[in-house]
Amino acid sequence: MTEKDIVWGNAWHGKLAAGTIELVPGTPVSSVTVDGVTFAVQGVPGNLGDTRYLRSPDLADPPAIPAVAALNGEFKRDAVIYSDAFRWSPLSGIGVLETKYHWLLWDGTAQAWRKMKIQYAWQTLSTSSPAGSDCCYVTVWRGPLAGRLNRVESQDYTQIADFMLPYNYATDPRRRPSAAGYDPAGRQLSIEARRDGRRLVLRIAAKRVDPLVPDVSVGFPPGYVIWDTAATYLFDVFEVVLSDDGSTAGTPTSVWPPAGPVKNPRTVWSWAVSGSLYWDPPEPLDGYPGYVWTRYFLPLTMTATMYTEASVYTSGMLTAGYDKDGVLRLPTYEAISEVISTGVITGDYILAPHPLSEGRVSFPETDDPAAHIPAYSVDTSEHVSDVIGLDDYFDLFQPLSGSFAMSARDYSYTTSDEVQHTVRIIDGAETLKTWASPIEETIAFHDLTNNVVDIRTAINSLIRVGPGKVHDGTMSLPVFATFDHRAGVVYSSTAPIGIV
Repeated sequence: MTEKDIVWGNAWHGKLAAGTIELVPGTPVSSVTVDGVTFAVQGVPGNLGDTRYLRSPDLADPPAIPAVAALNGEFKRDAVIYSDAFRWSPLSGIGVLETKYHWLLWDGTAQAWRKMKIQYAWQTLSTSSPAGSDCCYVTVWRGPLAGRLNRVESQDYTQIADFMLPYNYATDPRRRPSAAGYDPAGRQLSIEARRDGRRLVLRIAAKRVDPLVPDVSVGFPPGYVIWDTAATYLFDVFEVVLSDDGSTAGTPTSVWPPAGPVKNPRTVWSWAVSGSLYWDPPEPLDGYPGYVWTRYFLPLTMTATMYTEASVYTSGMLTAGYDKDGVLRLPTYEAISEVISTGVITGDYILAPHPLSEGRVSFPETDDPAAHIPAYSVDTSEHVSDVIGLDDYFDLFQPLSGSFAMSARDYSYTTSDEVQHTVRIIDGAETLKTWASPIEETIAFHDLTNNVVDIRTAINSLIRVGPGKVHDGTMSLPVFATFDHRAGVVYSSTAPIGIV
C-alpha cells in the first residue's frame, strides 16, 4: 500500500460571487486555465459568505511560483475555508469539514492540521429556571489528521473533554447579570475557532422573553419596541482553550464585553478657572496705622450635569469571533437614553488664609498686594455624586483649598433640561459606530454568515458587523455579506458574496 501526504493549498484568492472570482479586484472571471486545462469556478449550494480562517504558527510563507503568479494566483501561508459547504478552493467542489460543528486544529506535535468536533445536547429548561441551571452538555472530540491518504492510522474520533454550560441570565451583557433569562425553547448553538484552532468559542443564541418598550418621555414614539421577541439574539459566549496537539481541552469560561457605566441618578460636576484673579483697592486697617487690608477674588465656573432618570439602558452582543491576529472580538450594541439637567454656576470665590479672617488679608501699606495673595489650589477634576441639585454644591464641594466662601459679586447659575442619547456599537474600548439619535424602529440582529451580523428593521439592513469591523450604510433587504480576515473588512452586497 502506498502512503501519501497531500500538500493541499489554494492559489486562487479574491471576492466570490455566484460562479465567479475576482483574481484581479473588480474583474470577475468564471474559470481559470492552467496548462491548457480550464477549471470552472464552482457554485455553492448554501451560504457563500461564511469564512473560517486558518493560519499555522509553524509554517513559513511558501515560495512564489512565477507560472502561478502569471495567472494572478498565489500560494499563501494562511487559508480561508469559505461558505457553509466548507470549500477550500473555488475550483473544487470538495468541502474540508463535515459540519459546522467541526474545525481544524494545528497539531504542533504532528506538524499538521487535525480534525476536531463537538457534540452537544440541550438540557430541559423553562423561562422560570433559576440562573446557573444546566443548559447544554458538550463533548469535545479529537479526530484524524487532515490531508493524508492510505495512512495506517485510525480515522475515528476520541472524546477528550465534556462539560455542562450553565443557563445565565445574560440578556443585557453590559449590565450583567440580567434580571431575566432568555427563552430556552428556541436555543441555538454555534462555534468559532481561532486561526490555529486551539481556542474555540461556543455561542448560545435564543429569543427574548419580553420586548423592551421605552418610555415616550425620552423621545421615543408611542408603541416603539427596541427588541423584537420574534428575532434571535446572542445571549451567552463561552471560550474553551485546547492544548497544542488537541489532546486536552480546558474548562469553558464565560466571555463578556466590558461592564457598562453606572447610569443611576447622579451628578457629574467639575470646576474651572474662568477669569483672572483680582483684588479690591486696599483700605486702611482700623487700629493699625501704616497697614491696609483687601480681599482677593478668583472667578470660577462649575458645570454640573445631573442625570435624573436612566430611562433606557440596554445592550446586546452582536457576534463573537476571532480576527486574523487571533484576538477574540465581541462587538456589542448599546443604547442609553436619559433625562439630564445641565447647570452652570459662575461666581467669584474669596481667597482667605483661614475661615475667621472673613477673607480680609492685611499687610503694610507700602507692599504690593500681589505679594500677599493667599496660597490656594483649584480642584478641576471630574467628580460624581448622588446629590442632585445645584444649591447643595456651594457648601458641600469647595473647589479651593484656602477658600472661604462664594462672594455674592457676579454670582449666578443657569440650568437647562434635555434628553441625552448614546447609541453605538463598541468592541472593548473601541467605538465602531455611533448614531446621533435613537433608531426609532424595532430592530433585530440577523446572522448573515457564521461571523457577520446585521442590525435590521423590517425592510432595511442598517449596518453589517464582523469581528471588530463594520460595513456601515443602510441597504434594502435582502442583504448578503462576508468577512475578509486578511484585510479586516466586512463586504456587503445585494447578491451572494464571499471571499477566499
